[in-house]
Amino acid sequence: MSRAQGGSQLFVRPFPDVQRGQRQVSPDHGSRPVWTRGGNELIYYDNIAGSLMSVTVDDEETFRVAAPVKLFDWPSVGQPGPARTYDVTADGQRFLMIKEPDAAQPESAVTPASSIVTVVNWQSELP
Repeated sequence: MSRAQGGSQLFVRPFPDVQRGQRQVSPDHGSRPVWTRGGNELIYYDNIAGSLMSVTVDDEETFRVAAPVKLFDWPSVGQPGPARTYDVTADGQRFLMIKEPDAAQPESAVTPASSIVTVVNWQSELP
């Protein structure tokens, strides 16, 4: 992420040969990037549009970066800046994110959490 051109922009470089140059990923504004597990798709937040975007990167021979695709609108919650308030599942099909409460629901219908359950040593439960 760079602010050299004013707003925050996202760039990628091939690895391990980072000298092959860099490609700009976000044409306008981008922040809070996360790679999907396959390593060929970058998800980022477009600060101006309020949308999550997806960009495919192909580093086989030519190091190509596809045009960004809008996934969905999402008014980001949380502190401004590069901190991410979302993550993508390993299969790249679902997101875990912090969202604002539904404004259509009356405040009395929103029940605050009264407790948090923490599971430790959960790996032992798998067998």
